[in-house]
Amino acid sequence: MCRLEDFVKIRELHFNDGWGIKKICREFGYARKTVRKAVREQDGGAPAYRLSKPRPRPASTPEVFEYVREILVADKKAPRKQRHTARRIFKRMCQEKPDWQIAESTLRGVVRQVRQGLRERPEVTIPLSFDPGEEAQVDFGEAWVTMMGEQVKAYLALVTLCYSRRVFIMGFPSPNQEAFLEAQMRAFRHFGGVTGRVAYDNPKVAVNKILPTCEREENPTFKAFRSHYRFASRYCTPGMEGAHEKGRVERRVGTFRSNELVPLPEVKDWKGLNQYLLEHCLALDSARHPEFRERTVQDVFEDERPHLRPLPPFDFVCAEYRAARVDGQARVTFEKVHYSVPCEFGRRQVELRAFWDRIDVYHVTDLIAVWPRSYTPGAEHYDYRHYLKLLRYKPGASLNGRPFLQLPEVLLRYRKELLARQERRQAGRGFARVLQLLLEHPEGTVVEAVDLAMLCGTVDADAVRGLLQQLLHGPVQAARRLDLMARPALAVVKVEPLNLHRYNELIGRLTA
Repeated sequence: MCRLEDFVKIRELHFNDGWGIKKICREFGYARKTVRKAVREQDGGAPAYRLSKPRPRPASTPEVFEYVREILVADKKAPRKQRHTARRIFKRMCQEKPDWQIAESTLRGVVRQVRQGLRERPEVTIPLSFDPGEEAQVDFGEAWVTMMGEQVKAYLALVTLCYSRRVFIMGFPSPNQEAFLEAQMRAFRHFGGVTGRVAYDNPKVAVNKILPTCEREENPTFKAFRSHYRFASRYCTPGMEGAHEKGRVERRVGTFRSNELVPLPEVKDWKGLNQYLLEHCLALDSARHPEFRERTVQDVFEDERPHLRPLPPFDFVCAEYRAARVDGQARVTFEKVHYSVPCEFGRRQVELRAFWDRIDVYHVTDLIAVWPRSYTPGAEHYDYRHYLKLLRYKPGASLNGRPFLQLPEVLLRYRKELLARQERRQAGRGFARVLQLLLEHPEGTVVEAVDLAMLCGTVDADAVRGLLQQLLHGPVQAARRLDLMARPALAVVKVEPLNLHRYNELIGRLTA
């Protein structure tokens, strides 16, 4: 087979300059058969190798095709994400059919051909078109970020407007229902309105059950969310979720991850990550629109904005409500994580409101505790302030109480000094008295008073209280001389100075 450059030159010399085949063979060193083939090429295109007859395929016997077909047909009844791959079929074949000497690459070609024959529909899609404000699409994806020096998996919720292609992305530590609703609520606020319809896959946080009629039994909380923002929902065909039904959003998670999250962004916390994502979303507004090439996404969005439905007067509370009972250690439990509450609510019924980033604890209508939400099962979170009132009755718990392990470093040093100088029971009572000062005074001032006491070489609780009073109200002022000008009668009163001579005599007699 001759090179493309020689192929073109041979044809030029033969047709334009009248060179014969024999002369061309001497000039280029090709066989006559090759030169004749170049000259006789009908289309004049690039030379291509053509098989005179199909290659023999001794390994791809009908038995191999039938074996692969049976496996792939049986896969139709298996879960979509647990079906055979070509590698898995090859491993099964090696175990079940050891006599078949077939390479894995050959089997991959067989699997490809059988799959093409089993497809019931062509792998093509129909381009879709949406009116302004007609639909938005929602999807979740995964990405890794560096948070506080550690690699953390973030679940990215992406909401995009189908007409203008404007996008909103928010990251969460878990793809739970609270995150699912929070992302859409923030997206509606970001867009300044709500579309008439929102498209989803079939997420469990929104769909409890797919009915035989293909209708959905929606989650009550999600149904209330839809009612609050007054939009309709559209779900993809079960088992067929993909770009052909949610094409505006399906591939954008991967594209955003590749373009905007490489290398891994370094953030301090989830708030920092979402600020990072929002900045990149705003930067994407200036990109060219894929359909209206002469305009940007922001320009097309300005045309879509008037068609969005107005936002309700207040945001939906994107939280899970759950009743709980405070245990005997003044803790409530949510998803196997313990959170402390003030001790006066021990063994009472409370209400938890679990947001994606925090836990609010209510007793009747009073908010009694707020905690950052933890996603680590078995974790325990204590606030030592919740247990200070108990020290009036159990002062010894101040030394070994788990909540008091989180005291400021100065107070921990003070406890160590107390145990070194005093008997344990006395040290516990003294430390409890000092900690109870936190119920009435600012923590910073109490810590400063304790630090001053240790600098003065004392650990006495009364000394700490005295120093605290001086820090709060200033040092005790020296007594000033009383002005008697307004009362002249008192000026003539004479008080004899105190004579301690008789006291000294008495002391001498007693000691003698």
